[in-house]
Amino acid sequence: MHRLSIFLLCIQLWQVGCASIGGSRQFVKISTDVDLAEVKDEDGSTLGTAPGFIAVERSSSRQLELSAEFDSKKESKKLALEGSYRWGTSLVANLLSGLVITPVGSAVGIVIDFATGAAWNYDRANRISFYGDDKPKPLLPKSIVVAPPRYDDEVISDEIGNELKLLVQDRYPKTRVYGYDDKIEIFNAYDTTFERNVDRDFRDEFYREIGTTHYARSRIRRAENRIVVKTQIIDVLRDQVVDSFDSSVPVKELVSRPDSNWSTPRRLLVGLLPNSLGIQSTGGIIFFNGSSIGDPRWDFRTERTSASGMLGSSLNISLSNVVGRRARPMFGFGFRFVPSVALKWEQFAIHYSNALNSERHVRNWSLYQFGLGIGPEVGLYTPIGYLYLNYVPELAAYWVEGGNSFDEQAISSKVGTGLSFFFSDRWHGRFFGAVQSYPSRAFERMVTRDLAAPNLIGHDVWDFSIGLAFEYVFPEARKRVIRQIE
Repeated sequence: MHRLSIFLLCIQLWQVGCASIGGSRQFVKISTDVDLAEVKDEDGSTLGTAPGFIAVERSSSRQLELSAEFDSKKESKKLALEGSYRWGTSLVANLLSGLVITPVGSAVGIVIDFATGAAWNYDRANRISFYGDDKPKPLLPKSIVVAPPRYDDEVISDEIGNELKLLVQDRYPKTRVYGYDDKIEIFNAYDTTFERNVDRDFRDEFYREIGTTHYARSRIRRAENRIVVKTQIIDVLRDQVVDSFDSSVPVKELVSRPDSNWSTPRRLLVGLLPNSLGIQSTGGIIFFNGSSIGDPRWDFRTERTSASGMLGSSLNISLSNVVGRRARPMFGFGFRFVPSVALKWEQFAIHYSNALNSERHVRNWSLYQFGLGIGPEVGLYTPIGYLYLNYVPELAAYWVEGGNSFDEQAISSKVGTGLSFFFSDRWHGRFFGAVQSYPSRAFERMVTRDLAAPNLIGHDVWDFSIGLAFEYVFPEARKRVIRQIE
C-alpha cells in the first residue's frame, strides 16, 4: 500500500503540473515588412525583434509597440493582441484529468490557469506594414528546410526529397539548406510526411520549431517517363511565397521505381514499421485455476511472481507506432491499424493442494514470449492525451523453463485500453489496462508435469493487467529500415 500511495501521489502531481498546458507564456508570430523591428511590451520592456516568434505573457489582451528604422527614418506602430479563453487546454483538459484521477486536481488546475494567465491564448497577430502599399522586395533566405515531397510512395518521396535539397542548395548557394533527415524529429512530431503537409492549426508552431526563415514545399506527379516536381519557397515569417519552380527526374534514374511490382507490398510493409521502443511495467492477475481431471484430489492455482518493475510488477519490451505529438488534434476521433512487436518475460508460481491430506506444493516457472501482430484501434483525441481501445491478435512463440523446458507456438489475442500522452517530441508515455490470452497448452504442460494428469484439457488462460509504459520515438531508425528494405 505504501508503494501504491506514492504512485498515486506522483499521478496527482503530474495532473497539477499539466494544469497549465502550454505555460504562462505564448510564442506569437509577429510579421513585418521590414527586418529587425524592435518589439516592446506594454510595460516598456524589450521582447525581441520582428519578423519572428516572440514570447509574450498570456492574458486576455495585450498592447505591443514595434519600432523600425528604414529609408533614413524611424517609425513606431501599435500591435493589439487579443486573447481567447482556452476551453480545450484549460477547462476541458482539467475536467478530464479530474475524471481520470481526482476532482480536486481539476479545481486546482483551473485556478492555476487563471492565476498564471495560462487560461488565455492569443489569436493570430495582424501583419504590421511600415512601407504601406509599397511592398519591398523579398529578403534573401537565411535558411531553408526542404519538406518531404508529397507523393503516394514514401521511398520515392525520400529519394526525390534528397534530390530537391541539392537543387535548392544550387539555387541558393549562400543559404543554409536542411533536408528531411536534418529535421526528422520535428517533422515526425507534426506528422508532416510524404502524404500530408503540416496541419494549418499547427503551422506557426511548426515553423517556429523548425527554426528556418523559409520552407520548401513541393508536390510530385508522374508524367510518362519522368517525375515532375512543383516547388514553392515560402517566407514563413512573412507568410508569402517568394519563389516557385518546376523540376523533373527521369524515372530510370530512380533507385525505387514507381511501376515496380514491389512498390505496393513495400508501401503496405512500410506502414507497419514501428517508430517507438518502450519499456512496460505491468502487474495483474493470471486466471488458470482448477482441478486435475486425471486426479480430482488435486487443485491448482496460478499467480504471477515477477517483481522487477514498479509496484512489484514485471518489465517488458515493446515496439509500436505512435502519432506525433503535435499532429494530435485538440478533439477528434481516430481509427488506424496498429502493429505490435512484443518481447516479454514472466515468472509464474503454480500452487498445488491435495483435498485429502492437505499436502501442498509450489512449482516456479519462467515464460519467455516473442510476438508479432497487427490489429484495429479506435480512439478519442483530447487535450490531456489520446484515449484508445485496440484489439491485436499476435502470432507468438513461447519458451517455458521450470521443472522441465519446452516451447509452444500459438496465436494469442490482446485487448487494450489506456491514455497515451507525450512528455516531449521524443518521450511518450501510456497508462493502460489489457486482457491477454496465453496458450492453454503451455500451462497445461506445466500442471500435468507435476500431477501426471494427461487428461487436463480445456482450461483458458487469461492475463488481466494494468501498467505504465515509457517509450522513445525514433523515426530515424524507421527511415533506415525503409532504405535497407529497398
